[in-house]
Amino acid sequence: MNDADADAGRPYRLMVFGDSICAGSDAADCGPQDAWPALFAAAAGIVLVNRSRGGRPTDALDEFREALASAADCDGRAPDALLIALGTNDSRDLDPGMPARAVANLAAMVALARSAGIQGIVLAAPYNIAQDALRQTWPIRVERDRNLRLLGDAYRAYASETGLGFVSFYGCVPERCLAADGVHPDRAGNEAIRDYALVALRPLLV
Repeated sequence: MNDADADAGRPYRLMVFGDSICAGSDAADCGPQDAWPALFAAAAGIVLVNRSRGGRPTDALDEFREALASAADCDGRAPDALLIALGTNDSRDLDPGMPARAVANLAAMVALARSAGIQGIVLAAPYNIAQDALRQTWPIRVERDRNLRLLGDAYRAYASETGLGFVSFYGCVPERCLAADGVHPDRAGNEAIRDYALVALRPLLV
């Protein structure tokens, strides 16, 4: 994290643009205050600017523009860093071109974020699912899991090519924590993501 912010007496601000897992809107035994971004921010001692919502795909560019505008502080400064954590909803799209479209959507968000003055940008590959616990997308459970891994590979390659931060959440959620619907982690699952993020994400925040 940037020492200049501490010297200036300003809190470090992280904007998270994600889906229901970041919003904490669909977990069975917890709410937004228990979602992993809130837990992570509290543990890391930073200010969370959470602009996540349930059901969001990567093509939510208009929402991203609105989120950027609303994330500025009282002096008009953009957040110090941005985490884009999307892809879980895109994984339901079985078209072979889906990963490339998702990356193109992320690239558009990155361009907007840079124009807004955000210095640190991190892409997050989506979380693992529990195939046997899926409900609505049970018939495509194998394909959906494959798509999550393909998205992770595509995000990693794009981040490497463009010098962005990258973290993969695939595999960090214990399967027992996804028992409710195969997708949304319970409180213990959010704590597991927080613990992983403290190791994998925190060093990427500049």
